Amino acid sequence: MLLKFTILAIFLLMVISLIIGRNTVVGIKGWRRARKVDQETLRLMHSGENCDAFIERIPDIAERHRKKMSESFGEKLDYQKSDLARLDAIIDKAWGDQLPKDIEALVLTFGAYFGETLRRLRGGQWDFDAERGYCLRDVGGAATVYPFEKVSKRFKNSKEHSLSLFYRALVKTLEKNA
Repeated sequence: MLLKFTILAIFLLMVISLIIGRNTVVGIKGWRRARKVDQETLRLMHSGENCDAFIERIPDIAERHRKKMSESFGEKLDYQKSDLARLDAIIDKAWGDQLPKDIEALVLTFGAYFGETLRRLRGGQWDFDAERGYCLRDVGGAATVYPFEKVSKRFKNSKEHSLSLFYRALVKTLEKNA
């Protein structure tokens, strides 16, 4: 009896791990098929030329990213603070500690969504800093945040640059200085 129960338990665990593993693989493949980013938008982001044109595109990039996360990973994002932990989880699940080959496109899309979420939660305006790139100024009425830079660090340095922990620290700082 115990042997049958053990075999059944092992079988169920194998089936569950296959389902979870398959969803992860399907999510990554779906993301890779959908990740084709407009090269002109990437060029604008890196060059700093025509800042207004790039800034105008950020909400659309964020919205497309939100939809692709739902299609590729089954994550329903809606510009809430809980989404930041979901972004961290997606990055961990899909890429772990490995640096993605298409990191520039990922920094663009994740950064746009991350920045738009911050802007919707805490205010601020998109701007361009000649030294560090695109940023959100006056977040919470006082802070300047560099969403694309932060997302790049998250991919390159893994969990020590958690997006959700960054948000919590930002909120604490804003409340302390209010």
